[in-house]
Amino acid sequence: MALEKRFGNYKDSYHHLPTLIATIQARNPGTVIDIDDYINEKRDRVLKRAFWSLGCMIQAFKHCRPLLCVDGIFLTEQYRGTLLTAIGVDGNDQVVPIAFALVESEKSESWLWFLKLLNRALVEERQCLCPT
Repeated sequence: MALEKRFGNYKDSYHHLPTLIATIQARNPGTVIDIDDYINEKRDRVLKRAFWSLGCMIQAFKHCRPLLCVDGIFLTEQYRGTLLTAIGVDGNDQVVPIAFALVESEKSESWLWFLKLLNRALVEERQCLCPT
C-alpha cells in the first residue's frame, strides 16, 4: 500500500508512460520513441505499444560488434504483454542495451513494428547524427 501511495497503481503507471517517454526524449538528444495507442469505448486512452531507444544507446552501438541480439519476455502481472529488447556486445564483451518496446504480445506484427523502429533508430537517426 505504501508503494502504491507513493508511486501510484498499475493503471497510473501505464497512463503516465507516454509523458515519461516524451520527457526522456526531450532530455536525451537523439532518442527515438514511438507510442501506438487508441481510445476505447469508455473514452480511455489505451496503450498498445511503446518503443524507446536513448540517444546514448544509439551512439554506443557504433562501437559494438555488427550484431544485434533480440528477445522478448512475457510480463505476468496485472497488465500482460511482452517486453522486447535489442542488445549489442562491445569490444570488451560487455552487453550494451540498444532498444526496448512494450507490446501486446510476441507476434509477427509486434516484432515487425519493433524491428522497423530499431532500424530507424540505428540507420536513419545515425545518419542524421553522424553525417559523413
